[in-house]
Amino acid sequence: MIGAGIRAQAEVHNNLGRMDIVAQCEDKTVVIEVKYAADAGKARKEAEEGMRQMRERQYGNAYAAPLLLTIAIDESKRQIGAHLYELPDTLRTASGTKKS
Repeated sequence: MIGAGIRAQAEVHNNLGRMDIVAQCEDKTVVIEVKYAADAGKARKEAEEGMRQMRERQYGNAYAAPLLLTIAIDESKRQIGAHLYELPDTLRTASGTKKS
């Protein structure tokens, strides 16, 4: 990732918790929370819990317009079972939808 100009840090702390991964490239920042689920049926719930945690603990607040991404790993298949993301306000319109 370094060769591509992406700086990634693991376990970045703020005063309310610890972000699993923060990846930055130029002026873009992605804050990633990783959760584990026993199976595909629980993956969506874990992804939602990860997003709730990121909002509650204000994980993106230290960065300008971060993309928040939560990934739930399905342990039974050893792959991503679900993911959710929240676009920064700079990519949203007044109605809350993504800008074209």
